[in-house]
Amino acid sequence: MFNSALIKPRSIAVVGASSSSDKPGGRLVVNLQKGGYGGKIYPVNPREQVIHGLTCYNTLELLPETDMAILALSPPQCVEALEAMATTKKTKAFIIISAGFGETDDEGKALEKRLKELAGQYELDIIGPNCMGLLNEHYKSIFVSALPEMKEGCVDFVSASGALVVFFFELAPKLGIRFGSVYSVGNSVTIGVEEVLEYWDESYEEGRSGRVKLVYVEQIRKPQLFFEHAWNLRKKGCQVVVLKPGESEAGARAALSHTGSMAGDREAYDYLFRKAGAIRCYSREEFAYLANILVQPEMKGKNLVLITHAGGPAVLVGDELQRVGLEVPELNPESRGEILEKLHPGSSAVNPIDMLATGNREQLSYAIRYADKLDYIDGIIVMWGKTGLDDLFDTYTALHEAILECKKPVYPVLPCISSGEKEIAHFLKLGNVAYPDEVMLASCLGKVYHRPDIFGSEIYVPPEVNDKTEQRILPEEEVLERLHALKIPHVETLFIRHREELDTLKGIRYPVAAKVTGILHKTEHGGVILDIRDQDELEAAFSQLTALKSSTGILVQEMVRGTELYLGAKKHDGIGWSVHAGPGGIFVELLNDRVSALAPLTLSEARQLLDGVKTQQLFRGFRNYAPVNKEAFARLLTDFSQLFSRYPDISEIDLNPLIASGDKILVVDARMI
Repeated sequence: MFNSALIKPRSIAVVGASSSSDKPGGRLVVNLQKGGYGGKIYPVNPREQVIHGLTCYNTLELLPETDMAILALSPPQCVEALEAMATTKKTKAFIIISAGFGETDDEGKALEKRLKELAGQYELDIIGPNCMGLLNEHYKSIFVSALPEMKEGCVDFVSASGALVVFFFELAPKLGIRFGSVYSVGNSVTIGVEEVLEYWDESYEEGRSGRVKLVYVEQIRKPQLFFEHAWNLRKKGCQVVVLKPGESEAGARAALSHTGSMAGDREAYDYLFRKAGAIRCYSREEFAYLANILVQPEMKGKNLVLITHAGGPAVLVGDELQRVGLEVPELNPESRGEILEKLHPGSSAVNPIDMLATGNREQLSYAIRYADKLDYIDGIIVMWGKTGLDDLFDTYTALHEAILECKKPVYPVLPCISSGEKEIAHFLKLGNVAYPDEVMLASCLGKVYHRPDIFGSEIYVPPEVNDKTEQRILPEEEVLERLHALKIPHVETLFIRHREELDTLKGIRYPVAAKVTGILHKTEHGGVILDIRDQDELEAAFSQLTALKSSTGILVQEMVRGTELYLGAKKHDGIGWSVHAGPGGIFVELLNDRVSALAPLTLSEARQLLDGVKTQQLFRGFRNYAPVNKEAFARLLTDFSQLFSRYPDISEIDLNPLIASGDKILVVDARMI
């Protein structure tokens, strides 16, 4: 939990203050004043007497005791000032906007390390260094030229990038985004994205706190902390939206195991965010659209009506809605007739409701209210720009009034951002949100409608350390021992190292399969012989397989028939283990039809995960293949996901194929690294 000096300081010193509003130290003082801060502001500058009407202190020694300090100094001076104020001024919270610390060189890293040491020694909260500052209901300590609109209970935003904060502030007012709090955490010496999520979670008040949390992060330092508090916030009814860039191809390089390499480290964060119930996006525009959609009333279903005076955009948005799994259903004949009675000749009311360029605000208002009463419509998209045939101020006022009366969400697409700039500003000032682009809106609606669920008994255990030891392929005998310990069923397997051991197999039931041991990709090296019918064929198979380079013997398995499935897993440094399931055999790589999540899984999570397999025909039966028992596969996937708690040294594992027959699913081939 943050200390009170950071959240609601009674006094703030700006060390490195300036009389020029063009400098960070000057802009900070101005923003504190304009932002309505009610406490004491102490500018500190060795050469000034008065800064922006406030008495200036020339040295730290002359400064009164102060709750918080904002430091706009060189990096070495920041460290000196922080230590001095922590020891002599009882200062408990610091915002360090200066750059030149750990993001630069070894000297900067050493200074940052010293800040962390001082923070631990004196129990300090530090925002930064290399950040823009902090905004909340009590004070505005950020050095941007124009402060964003703030309102209690609106969007909360935390960012690891100061520049992104500035750019997002430029975008926000054009869409009507209002903020409850903003944290620019920079290098995160003591407070990073994870700690801000923790604070939002632990300080959450129903009906007062914002329900939309925006997170820009470049690296998750503490995945357990991130998961715990993002998940808790979702459980409380909040929505967490994550914008994370910076993923390279390096994490997806081919590994020793074919199918393991399909789960690159690029995807690990996806698994983490999905497990926490967070929505992931990839641009500032998506970030902003998602924020607006989530502050609006929730859309309960997937059916939308489009109301417009522009045919082309309606086609575009209709296509995108269907692409993301939403629907634009035809209105029934009775509804079409009633709506058309109010519209000009040539209009259409099939859905979209297209009023043509001659449509007016009375028709628009009528169509919105009518659509709101249709029991098979869940949301309304209104696309309305400037035609010159109607006063847009009056039209947007009428749109605002219609929105207030609607029980269903109304998404206003107002595209004339240049010619209708003043009218859109008027609409937003009434307390609304707006969307300039209809296709981006539709895409983001799809993300919200299909946002990840959370589960009541959710668990997540990331690896404690990054295991950098040399990788090795585990012998098949050890792999089966580990599977047996977790009660993961596998076909009976006999290991043969020497020809004379074949004599012990006189009572074996044929047909059997023989597979080489000591070679990873057996099929590719001719290391699998199937449908062996008798002892002579088995001896011939032994000779053939043990002649392969690197062979250590063979394993013999009874032939089992059924549908081939796949389970696999991969360890991601710092994040945990992802588990994967889908059709097996050669189809793992051919179809790439796998579903993935972060281990371990609950049974309910496993069930939902399997619902995402594209080839659902597996579970219904197909031609000569009996249906796979989906519930049995979900239980096996749940058990499989527990493997890593017991064996944290696993880097990759493939169970491919598993053979499903009736209620039984048996592992036939297993590889573990």
